[in-house]
Amino acid sequence: MQFIRPRKAGGCSSLAAGFVLVVAGVCSILFLGSDVTLTCKRSTDTCIVEKTNVFGRKEAVASLPLSRVKSADVESHPTMSKAQKRNPTYQIVLKTDDGNIPFSNAWSREIRAHRQNATKINNYLSSSNESLVVVQFAKTVKLVGYLFMAVGCFALLRGFLGVLNIFRLFIPG
Repeated sequence: MQFIRPRKAGGCSSLAAGFVLVVAGVCSILFLGSDVTLTCKRSTDTCIVEKTNVFGRKEAVASLPLSRVKSADVESHPTMSKAQKRNPTYQIVLKTDDGNIPFSNAWSREIRAHRQNATKINNYLSSSNESLVVVQFAKTVKLVGYLFMAVGCFALLRGFLGVLNIFRLFIPG
């Protein structure tokens, strides 16, 4: 005996789910999808960490003397779930006399890119080159955000059509 019969989600449920997915996608792109640039110049003894958001607006995150930067390391952070414990997330950290400065505001699984950027920074620190520019792109975060937005838009459209079908039942014709 079956008391509850299975059925598809209604229009209002699809609208709510779509709204949540679109908002999650937009928030991840806006808050975590910034490209981070490290620019160092030996002649001025400066290193500047800047974030460039999806609209192209740049914001200085940190400014410090180059002489205080000692090295760049890749740090790992274990994930919260037991199933993903073998796949930690990574972030580049600039080691300075005053403490550690994170290179970006997001942890990612792109270990190869992090190691390459840390190697570039460390090679520059041990060389006599005049300038260094290292960019860490947030393409994975942006792609996930766009995926959430696309699925959310599809759910919104499906929910909107479902709500329209409900209203058509009440309109005589």
